Amino acid sequence: SNAFFTRDGKSIVYSARWTGETWKTYLHRLGSSEHEPLKLEGYGIASVSDSDELVLFSYDPKITRYGTIVRAELSGGVPQYIDENIKSVDWALDGKHIACVRGDDKEDQVEYPAGRVMHSTHGSLGPVRVSPTDGAVAVIEHPLRGDTAGYILVLERNRTPRKLIEPWPHIAGIGWHPSGQEVWFTGSKDGSTTGLWA
Repeated sequence: SNAFFTRDGKSIVYSARWTGETWKTYLHRLGSSEHEPLKLEGYGIASVSDSDELVLFSYDPKITRYGTIVRAELSGGVPQYIDENIKSVDWALDGKHIACVRGDDKEDQVEYPAGRVMHSTHGSLGPVRVSPTDGAVAVIEHPLRGDTAGYILVLERNRTPRKLIEPWPHIAGIGWHPSGQEVWFTGSKDGSTTGLWA
C-alpha cells in the first residue's frame, strides 16, 4: 500500500491488508515500535496534505481498479465523501483541491483540479503527483491497457504535455524531488531489474 510522512516528518501514515481482512490505516512514529491503528477501517491511504488531512480509497480491487475517495482528519472524525471512479489522487499545493486520475473501462483522464480535464487517453494513467513548487502534474501513461510499458508526462495548464522519457518496458511508481526540478520513478529500462531513476 501507500505510505506518507506527516507534516512534521516524524510519523508515517500507511495502510495494509492481510488475507481475509479489510484495509486498515496506521500511524507509525519514527523511533517507536508502536503502530497505532486509526479509526479508518475499510479505507486505504491515497495522499496526505501539508495540513495532515488524508485522502483515502474505498474500493474492492478484485472488482474494479477505480474507487470512491473520502477525506478525513489525521486526528479522527467521520470520513467525508469526495468523488468516485477514481484511480489515483494527490493533494494540490493549497491543501484544498486534488489532482486525480478518473476512469472507466474505456478511457482514463487526468483532472486538476478535480472536474477539469488536463489529459485523456484510451490507455491507462496513474499514479498522478502534483509538483511541490509550481502545481505542474506528473503522471505515468501506459499506451496499452494491462501493459506495464509506458512513459512519464508532465502536464501544465495551457501547455502541451511534455514527455520526459521515451517508453520503457516497465514503469510504475512516481514522485517529485522536493525541489520540483526532477521527477523520480521506479522502472526497468531493459525489462529486467526494477530500480529508482530520476
